[in-house]
Amino acid sequence: MGRTNTIIRPLRDEKTVTLVKIQRISHGWTQRDLARMVHVTDPMVCAIENGGGTSARTASAIARTFQVRFEELFEVVPRNGIS
Repeated sequence: MGRTNTIIRPLRDEKTVTLVKIQRISHGWTQRDLARMVHVTDPMVCAIENGGGTSARTASAIARTFQVRFEELFEVVPRNGIS
């Protein structure tokens, strides 16, 4: 499968904290807890919480785990960063 022209990036609040991290903390979960629930590594959760891109599959799994819509946590942006 070829590389797509988009990146799935976590949304941030006004303090630049990702909404994924806010959701995780509000549920009382550690990064390890979330990683195990969505079948990724702890460093992957850390990277996502720090604004790193991820796959649509992982982003969807995170949204389902928190029982929210994908769009509430992530945005799809062009790889070159231009919207």
